[in-house]
Amino acid sequence: MLATRNPQTLDDPVGIEAAIEEINALLKAQLPWLDIAYGKCEKLLESKEKGSYPAIYSANNEYVELFPDQNKGNFSFFDIAENSVINWVPHQLTGGSAEFGLIVWFDYRKVYPADSENKSIEHVKLDVLTVLNTIGLLNSTITCHRVLERVENVYNGYNLALYRGFSYGNIKSPYMMRPYGVFRIEGKINYRKNC
Repeated sequence: MLATRNPQTLDDPVGIEAAIEEINALLKAQLPWLDIAYGKCEKLLESKEKGSYPAIYSANNEYVELFPDQNKGNFSFFDIAENSVINWVPHQLTGGSAEFGLIVWFDYRKVYPADSENKSIEHVKLDVLTVLNTIGLLNSTITCHRVLERVENVYNGYNLALYRGFSYGNIKSPYMMRPYGVFRIEGKINYRKNC
């Protein structure tokens, strides 16, 4: 796995992936500090002993692990629930909906270069939520229900406790404290077939 690889570019995204691409384009346009807006992640299992982790397909059977490092900068990705709903009408698919988690990793110094010491995670959450609440989506809608900050909740559904030494009781990574931060926004995306 190469952390600096770019994600795969979809030729003609459909369904939830089209909605995510539309949302990501607006996030990137409205949040100049967001370096990379990844799409829908996959849950990869390294082994039963080591656990699972989120990653996004790059190309040539390679994946980008969705953890912070010195090469990614500020980034986000979508974790889509397994139980998506399809709007089924005989002889046509009219869209659907999916519960999502939008994970955002950031460096306060890059988000607020002039006064990062005087800003909190609440400021960054407000910036992202404001964009999500005011963006005009053409073929989908998004609602946000809650925000989570603890890393064990941000990576909910992944067995990170065993993955490469992640331990919630004793995380030694420099990315788990200032000047870095992370949060997860949870909600629902409704999309139409031709998003």
